[in-house]
Amino acid sequence: MIFWDSHGEVWMVRKLILRVAVTSSVCALAATGAMTQTTTDTVGLVGVNVVDVESGGVRRNQTIVVSAATGRIVEIAAGAVPKVQPSRTVDATGRFVIPGLWDMHVHTLEPNRENYLAKFIANGVTGVRDMGTQLSNLALANAWRREAGERKRLGPRIYASGPALGTPRRERALPVGSSAEARAAVVTLKSHGADFVKVYSLLSRPAFLSVVDEAKKQGLDVVGHVPVWVTAAEASDAGQKSMEHLYGLLESCSTRESDVRKEVERAAANPDTSEAWGAVVRTTDRLYGTQAQDQTYSAEKCRALFARFVRNRTWHCPTLVLRRAFALRDDAVFTDDPRMKSLPPSVIEAWRNPQADARNRGLTADELRDRRTRLAKESELTGSMHRAGVGILAGTDLGNPYLYPGSSLHDELVLLVRAGLSTRDALRTATLNPARFLALSDSFGTVVQGKVADLVVLDGNPLDDIANTQRIVGVVANGRYLARTELDTLQLPVR
Repeated sequence: MIFWDSHGEVWMVRKLILRVAVTSSVCALAATGAMTQTTTDTVGLVGVNVVDVESGGVRRNQTIVVSAATGRIVEIAAGAVPKVQPSRTVDATGRFVIPGLWDMHVHTLEPNRENYLAKFIANGVTGVRDMGTQLSNLALANAWRREAGERKRLGPRIYASGPALGTPRRERALPVGSSAEARAAVVTLKSHGADFVKVYSLLSRPAFLSVVDEAKKQGLDVVGHVPVWVTAAEASDAGQKSMEHLYGLLESCSTRESDVRKEVERAAANPDTSEAWGAVVRTTDRLYGTQAQDQTYSAEKCRALFARFVRNRTWHCPTLVLRRAFALRDDAVFTDDPRMKSLPPSVIEAWRNPQADARNRGLTADELRDRRTRLAKESELTGSMHRAGVGILAGTDLGNPYLYPGSSLHDELVLLVRAGLSTRDALRTATLNPARFLALSDSFGTVVQGKVADLVVLDGNPLDDIANTQRIVGVVANGRYLARTELDTLQLPVR
């Protein structure tokens, strides 16, 4: 069995238990994230350097005292002698601490993915935004978030949309064929505890406008894809708070905007089928390639659109790591990734079956080339949007092939820096920006006394190299400190 000692550390108490039983217990912790015992101790991280994601500075040689009872930062003191004497200290001399990270686009609330929860924590991801699941899973999301807050479950805080409106996936769908159905769907989501409403690419224009209007009445934000029959400018003006995957920008930044839109609309001619979504993705991939070759991209049109996003406070979650996985899906960096060993074989088998997804079925060499072109262009657009002042959120679209719980967020941060963000600004996309976006800045996003004690301790300064976010030596999850050895158990393979 696994128990938690007075310092919150894992220890084994039955030495006569067979090794296989011990291994099974550790795997059970990784799979469920269950924590059956809480603690009331305080932990002091002594000698640590605090990374200020707001200013980009570093406050050196600090002692951070966190409480497992309240889950809050009790004190931050210069030097090694805080006013509040912790019951346990951790020597963090020369280490760097950042706020807990957020993945702002995941699909976690699915069968066989409960084991993902602990893996998020193992990678320093203490909060996620779930962007589409079955209606029945909203109760699960709220329960898991409550249990994480009460330290009964080791996992991130989950904020969830429930079913996306306008998706062809019937198991996740609510009827939105008419404006009345669209309004009823928003009311249903509200009554089931959705934190926001997600719209999908295949939602009709009248339904989209009804969703946005009803969501305002219900006090819910609208996020998600820009529907095919709505321009990005119109979605922003209507009040869509965040846009995912940079959808809709191709059309808006093209000198052939009208013709491009017609092609995409033709691809979505049968919106109730998964084949339609596959056709939309593959059509836009091709049009990106054509746009690059024909030089129909207009920087001027894009600048005007970005100014509108800034004016309307429209955020973007680019998910470049998803685009990379699509563009390079046959590359050995994906097919031989050692992280595969940490996931169930059934997941890997599905990834390797191109017939399972209309977006990837029978891809040609030209289509893969267009995807690489699209990746490069969307990286460029991300940097341009950021420089224009558009708010950027780090997200992965976990649930798609070759994306891993927690660790893929670090890949996204690297790609954001390559897109032109500074290391500080990349850090903000996964810390301060999510807190501001979710209106949770009073509790999250920075390392400040009184805020929630979600922290990541690193063996390198991420302001020097964003890859240092991967050099995790400890994580504080809601006031509970987990050392590297404990985090390693959470990464064990799940069978």
